[in-house]
Amino acid sequence: MHHTEVAWLNVFGAFAAATRYRLRKRTLDFMLCALFVVIVCVVISIKEMVGCFVGLLIILRPNRSGFASLGVGLAVLAGVAAFVLYFTDLGTAILEHVGMFYGSDAIETVRSAMMNASVRIAAEHFPLGTGAGTFGSAASYQFGYSQLYYDYGIALLNGGSPDMPAFLQDVYWSKLIAEGGALGVTSYLLFLVSCGVHLFYRDPNEKPIDENLRRLCLALLFLVLAISVASSPFTDELLEFVAALCLGYGMSRPLRAYGERNSFPSAAPTR
Repeated sequence: MHHTEVAWLNVFGAFAAATRYRLRKRTLDFMLCALFVVIVCVVISIKEMVGCFVGLLIILRPNRSGFASLGVGLAVLAGVAAFVLYFTDLGTAILEHVGMFYGSDAIETVRSAMMNASVRIAAEHFPLGTGAGTFGSAASYQFGYSQLYYDYGIALLNGGSPDMPAFLQDVYWSKLIAEGGALGVTSYLLFLVSCGVHLFYRDPNEKPIDENLRRLCLALLFLVLAISVASSPFTDELLEFVAALCLGYGMSRPLRAYGERNSFPSAAPTR
């Protein structure tokens, strides 16, 4: 497998172990969570590391903690991250990797060029974009190389040329922004929000298993969104399935709550 897929699977393991630890308070589950986190760090995939640590913060927060505690937790994570980045060999490796894409020594990549071009395309073709199969999608190069790649310099980059277009689908949001325009990407974001909004509401009467599943789904969705910064999780066979399960669970919460409030008492047993 690709190294990022290894990171995905180990983040899944860390989240599952952390959820089991909240439910059962067993040391073995905590140790398994720590082991999965170590493997994620060894892979050195930055977006997966960010998604992992923030997701664990979501899962392991105390039940009655508010947004202030979340802010404190994020501040602590930021402090630990700063220490790791500037005082450890792991941090040196991470900074060298980031320097390839940002800063004075950055090289121009298909990912960064696609994002920059997509914003310009959306502005020039406001509000509907250029339409399906024109930019960042499989059809945009498999059924004829799109003219937009020539117009915005993508064809000159390694991984974006007509002869080697392997990286054209690596940035999911560039496809939505360019092909769907302002109207399309706004509609897509509203769809995601409408499906996942109920995951942010905590029901004080909810059973522990439901509360922990809610936190697990939130952590997984944050991971998917973090990965979407430089990959295409919503068209990946693994991650889109995980995202669909999480969003489906979120949509089911108000329906189940309504069913519990309006359920009829069970009939008395008959002789």
